[in-house]
Amino acid sequence: MVIGQIFPIHRLGHEKGKGYKSFITRKTLAKRFMGDLKNRKISPEQYFVQNVEAAKTLYDPRAQTVYTEFSAEEALINQHISQILEYLNCRVPVFWGAGRKEAALVNASSNNIPLAIVIDIEKAYVKDMIDRIDLSKRSRVKSLIALFQSFSEDEQKKYLQQMLDGKPAFHACLGTTIGNFNQHELFMIFRDTMQVGDYLLLGFQLEKDPEKILQEYRDDRLIEDIVKLPFLAALEDKGVGLHSWKYNYDEHQVEYWFTFTADYESKDSALVFRSGDAIEVFRSKKYRVEQLRSELENHGLQYVMHVAKEDHCLLLLERV
Repeated sequence: MVIGQIFPIHRLGHEKGKGYKSFITRKTLAKRFMGDLKNRKISPEQYFVQNVEAAKTLYDPRAQTVYTEFSAEEALINQHISQILEYLNCRVPVFWGAGRKEAALVNASSNNIPLAIVIDIEKAYVKDMIDRIDLSKRSRVKSLIALFQSFSEDEQKKYLQQMLDGKPAFHACLGTTIGNFNQHELFMIFRDTMQVGDYLLLGFQLEKDPEKILQEYRDDRLIEDIVKLPFLAALEDKGVGLHSWKYNYDEHQVEYWFTFTADYESKDSALVFRSGDAIEVFRSKKYRVEQLRSELENHGLQYVMHVAKEDHCLLLLERV
């Protein structure tokens, strides 16, 4: 099957540039997408590289569900910035994901920090983050265009360690990002890329009434624009299947599914689906602090502190 027929290759922005190091190619992402379709489960990087323009609306108030999550987390950061800087200002910040909050932390950080590292799958988000950073601090930002999952591999891990050169680090993964990933896999990556004594700041959404949060996602058309992938959207337009939101009570997460309502087979038979087959397109896990704290401690990440407001939480951990 021609990859370009299912994967919008032209939308990606991975051209080489000063301050950027890329560990991923368009071809690799396209192959991963084909594998995801066959495995009936889409990896979280796909909607961020295939729907770049839609994803840029994350801070748009019209994207009610996501905007509420992001703005509430941002308010928590601003409210507790002095506490965060106590741990950040003597370390190299390593941001797992690029955005407005990460830029704000760079702007608030000490002028004595010579380096800030950003890891993201899409260069466009890194560019947007850098544009928000004070001119005097932009030159310190170095970015790695890579899958988070790839840091389980030696090459990427060693490259990050070389950039840090033994310096203590302050890792941050914000924007409820952790809820989109396989928990054990991501927490192992944090553990294995951090040195003993490094800190990790996580932002996530707390559990609340499942029906309420499910309705919030159903009502938010912009979040649907972000996670609805072009290939599956085209199949829906052809009457081959339907998208729907669900709440997984066992996993405590909101999920977005594509269910085939008719048989489908690509021309070369590379993709074959039967009516009733379903693909999990998106997931967003919600947490209880004590449960998450216990799971992270099992991965060598010890609780330091947390702050919460309404449905949102920031959790600080130390690698031990």
